[in-house]
Amino acid sequence: MYTLGCCIPGASFMPQTGGEKAYAYDALISGYNRILDTGFDFAEATVGTLLELSGDELAKAADSGMVLKVCNSFVPPSLPLLTTDDTALREYVRKAMKRMALLSTEFVILGSGQARSVPKGIPAEDGLSRLESFLKICSSLYSEYGINVALEPLNSGETNCVNTVREGYSLIKRLNLPGIFLLADSYHMFIEKEPASSLIDYTDVLRHIHISEPDRKAPGKGDGKYLESFAEELKKTSYNGTISVECVFSPGEWFSECELSYKTVKQLF
Repeated sequence: MYTLGCCIPGASFMPQTGGEKAYAYDALISGYNRILDTGFDFAEATVGTLLELSGDELAKAADSGMVLKVCNSFVPPSLPLLTTDDTALREYVRKAMKRMALLSTEFVILGSGQARSVPKGIPAEDGLSRLESFLKICSSLYSEYGINVALEPLNSGETNCVNTVREGYSLIKRLNLPGIFLLADSYHMFIEKEPASSLIDYTDVLRHIHISEPDRKAPGKGDGKYLESFAEELKKTSYNGTISVECVFSPGEWFSECELSYKTVKQLF
């Protein structure tokens, strides 16, 4: 049985949101409550949102019993992995994980396409090497904070470093690091023409799923065929973990599309 969640829109540097950015605390609280009230099992927030909170706001959220099972958008564009030294990256990871731990986060998603992209003229292997170094930093802090990292392969329009689930799987298996796993996103798989039938090959390190319609709209806003096929293939695997809606909600339609998304994924999964 899957655990179903939804990403909170409208805050921080997460790119897949519609409408205006909201004040971090307000966006977190209202989004969290709306998602749980709709029926989802959990809400997924950006790391940037948590880092924008004041100490009092973070404490208030924790004292309220808020649990953010999953966080995403781990590294901001202002900290490119290729040029930021390990000391600064470790300091950032520690700060972020300390805040996530207060809200009982189990997984943080490493998408962060801009931060991990490799500039033109730089060998691709240099970028991959820095991504590996960053994952090693995260793994070294796993025992202290208990927060796993799931690498999210992103389509080639968003980054030039790890574009397919197949590539991500090879990297994770080769590194074999404690607390470092893999995510599969239905949208990025569609763009990269990766068949959902391949998911069965990756389930030993697959720990989270993102879903949306193939044009990144909310589940239920398309004809449904792609997500139906994706769900059918996922059910053929041994995966029984978390699935989050990560989509572009239409401006002004967040409440209604959140409800539509829940009804759609509940039926599919």
